[in-house]
Amino acid sequence: MIALWANINKRLGGVLHADSAIETLVTCAGEKKEVIFQDGTSVKLNSATTIEYPHRFGIAERRIKLDGEAYFDVESNNLRPFIVEMANNTEIKVLGTKFNVEAYNESAEICVTLIDGCIEFKDNTQKTVMSPNEYLEYNKNTQEITIVTRTDASRNTLWTENTIVFRDTPMIRVLKVLERQYGIHFSIEDEATKEYQYSLKISTLSSLDEILKDIESISDVEFIKRDSLIFVYQK
Repeated sequence: MIALWANINKRLGGVLHADSAIETLVTCAGEKKEVIFQDGTSVKLNSATTIEYPHRFGIAERRIKLDGEAYFDVESNNLRPFIVEMANNTEIKVLGTKFNVEAYNESAEICVTLIDGCIEFKDNTQKTVMSPNEYLEYNKNTQEITIVTRTDASRNTLWTENTIVFRDTPMIRVLKVLERQYGIHFSIEDEATKEYQYSLKISTLSSLDEILKDIESISDVEFIKRDSLIFVYQK
């Protein structure tokens, strides 16, 4: 009996004597981290992200909590689904796949990009199954789900390679990404600039000053830094 128990426990990754301790991993502004769980699943965390996960996954499921953005490469296991729990009682259920999730608690949207495999997104009232190259946007306020197919879906994972791509992206969202990346805060002084949209590719290895100069060169905005704030004006 002892030998049988030990063999089963080894094959399940030690879950039969798993403890309930919860681990927390946090990234600061401009920082990225990668963690590999005991089942072989790897997760890359973008800036200003927090994940919580058990010291060892249970027998029935592999569940973690996410506040932020992360890229998952989930080890396949049909008997133990991998579940990503997010704000507003939303979660993603997978068996084995590659996908990107942007789910900052402060944001009004949850965005999911499926690269490979199949995942199920759900909240309290609905379930949606996604296919490869699909992009899902969930509005926390209205609980509305929008899904589109993108031939370039993988661009949403380029942050793992120190690259960010914006395509017809509103000014407010661009600035929020830069805030998380560089640990700075912006104050928009002219309402008209909120309507601006940007399509550009930037390297997160570049300095913030370089990026702001590039934005100034392609639009009628001006950035002025005062203490810990950067004010955004219309030229």
